Amino acid sequence: DWEVRWAAVEAVAGLTDRARVRAVDAVGQRVRHADAAVRRSAVQALTRVSRKGDDLAIAVVSACIEDKAETVRKAAVAELVAFVERGDEYALAAVRARLEHPRAEVRGTAVDALARLLAEPADEGALLALTARLGDPTPEVRRLAAEALVRLAACGARGVVGAVGCLLGRGEGPTRQAAVDVLVKAARSGAELALPEVCEHAGGEAPEVVARLISQGGERAVASVCGQLEHLSGEVRRAA
Repeated sequence: DWEVRWAAVEAVAGLTDRARVRAVDAVGQRVRHADAAVRRSAVQALTRVSRKGDDLAIAVVSACIEDKAETVRKAAVAELVAFVERGDEYALAAVRARLEHPRAEVRGTAVDALARLLAEPADEGALLALTARLGDPTPEVRRLAAEALVRLAACGARGVVGAVGCLLGRGEGPTRQAAVDVLVKAARSGAELALPEVCEHAGGEAPEVVARLISQGGERAVASVCGQLEHLSGEVRRAA
């Protein structure tokens, strides 16, 4: 019964410090229960009985990103985001490890979690790991990665456009295409285009990429490109 399980969660959360260690161990064991509802309750309880940002709790909750039940995976992300500070290195590393998981739904969940955990300025390694998912073999994961990157860029997160631009000079055609799509959508949302970085990585394709940004990125994209007409780099001026 859900109400009974939740009452147990609240009761455990009120334990004294002496009982807390035993409670964490007991609750942690429930994340492997056969019933997905019990596992979800255990994930929610674990962050309440643990000290905020506790490494052991982070490890256990992050592992639940691999759960076969979507409800448990979503609970793990929600609890992790609420439990740690943005940019927490241990949490970022734990989530990044799931970006290479063989199951697409786990990689997709990790993409969502990583994007929500990034601080400002974003951890460069974590940001590059996130942009790399634009080349994921599964379309749904690529879509989730693209949406996450556009959201981050729209919020003014520094380094996002540059990280996406890095994909213009490497990877297969679909990956480069996905990178351009993100840049276009980011421009529409008002993100700065970081045109010098785009030109640096796009190489000979820079004029074509810039042309698409202008035609599809809206007025902000046009203004951003026009602002580079006086750039010190001849390559950037030519592309603009």
